Amino acid sequence: YLGTKFKRERVLSERDMKILFDLFQHKVCDLNGIYQNHFSGKDSTTCEKALTQLVKHKLISKRSYYSERKLTRYFHLTTKGLEEIKKKLTFDTIRNEIKSDKVEHDLTLYKIFNRLKKVEYFFDLKTENLIQSRHFPEDEEIAPFRTLNSDLYLALKSDSEIYRFAIEFERRIKYRKRWEKSDGIFYICEDLLLYHYLKKVLLEIDQGFISKFSIITKTNFLVNESVIFENPYGKKFILNIQSG
Repeated sequence: YLGTKFKRERVLSERDMKILFDLFQHKVCDLNGIYQNHFSGKDSTTCEKALTQLVKHKLISKRSYYSERKLTRYFHLTTKGLEEIKKKLTFDTIRNEIKSDKVEHDLTLYKIFNRLKKVEYFFDLKTENLIQSRHFPEDEEIAPFRTLNSDLYLALKSDSEIYRFAIEFERRIKYRKRWEKSDGIFYICEDLLLYHYLKKVLLEIDQGFISKFSIITKTNFLVNESVIFENPYGKKFILNIQSG
């Protein structure tokens, strides 16, 4: 021994890998979300210690930002962390995007994703980063959502029928006529102002196309057990969020 300090590599647990994969899917996760998904029922310090170790071994990176006088801590994957994920993946990644360039937008999508996992008739749910990063066995059905750059892909199954939806979260108004191959588009709006403006815009576009759109505000989506989307003509589509 010549005085050289050898750095011991961390042996990753199954939970570590799940955290890394979550960061791969979402590009960014906040501390509270990681705790709820991977450390529920345990002391919060257990979560923080595990994340500190992943940061120490440069598998993830920790950042923070202030919004409305509140500090939010969040994490993203590092290049080293991505390489660990690739060792376990059964597919080759198409792209390697590991950092969010729209942190507040993507953290809200993370919350939306966690709620949609509990929706009644749930069948499948994929993030944009996952859709854009790989090909799937059912790629004929998934591929249109890759072309659409959907924020999330949601599939519901009822009476052996599978219905596929694009989920979009918007903090500003934007419309692209690109939805022909989905069964519906659920728009989650940042606030009431955007909600009413989007309704107005939809009423002015192609009338044969508009019935696919349903809208809700972010607050109503994240709080209510029965999530009620409404299209510009007043027709409602209800998603029931199951507890547990």
